[in-house]
Amino acid sequence: MPIDWAIRYAPMVSFVRRCRPRSILEVGSGPPGIGYFLKNVPIVGTDIRFGEPPLTNLRPVVASSTALPFTDHAFDMVVSSDMMEHMPEALRQSAMKEMLRVADRFVVVGFPSGIVAKTHDLEIVAYLKRQGINIPLWISEHLQSEYPTSQSVLRGLSLGSMTCRVVANANWRIHKAIVLLQTCYHFNRLVKLLRLDDVNLVMRL
Repeated sequence: MPIDWAIRYAPMVSFVRRCRPRSILEVGSGPPGIGYFLKNVPIVGTDIRFGEPPLTNLRPVVASSTALPFTDHAFDMVVSSDMMEHMPEALRQSAMKEMLRVADRFVVVGFPSGIVAKTHDLEIVAYLKRQGINIPLWISEHLQSEYPTSQSVLRGLSLGSMTCRVVANANWRIHKAIVLLQTCYHFNRLVKLLRLDDVNLVMRL
């Protein structure tokens, strides 16, 4: 588990634990997803592919975020972390509509946002190029489309009686520093000794 990933998940995990949802769907979960932090909680996770075996508490469902194979209000809570920025801009609202459709009470979506996130990624790319290090696929995918913002993702959606709240997630300066440190072998050795599933510890970052 990369530490920058754990930092971005930590506020979401803290919210899930406070709300204690009856059921959870994670859209764009990959093999571990939020289930890494909620080991005793059954999670349904969707993705277009699962490159490795999922965690034991995650039930994988191969599906597109724009056509979720579930009935309306099927899950008490729907979460999605670090997916929107990998999608073409034209598909993001379709994905949001699907998450709102299958959620009964809560939808929690996290993503790197706007010009701050783009500038941050470009600075990382410039550093990696100077060091002769290959650019990670995730950054290349970020740069293919306009970076999402809360306004662009929510624009035109019919929220009905739902209340929307926008909150800050990861500190971008710390995130940038950690991404660069992750190019260092000794830093990665140190991170392996940390309990990254300890959300209280990670939230301090």
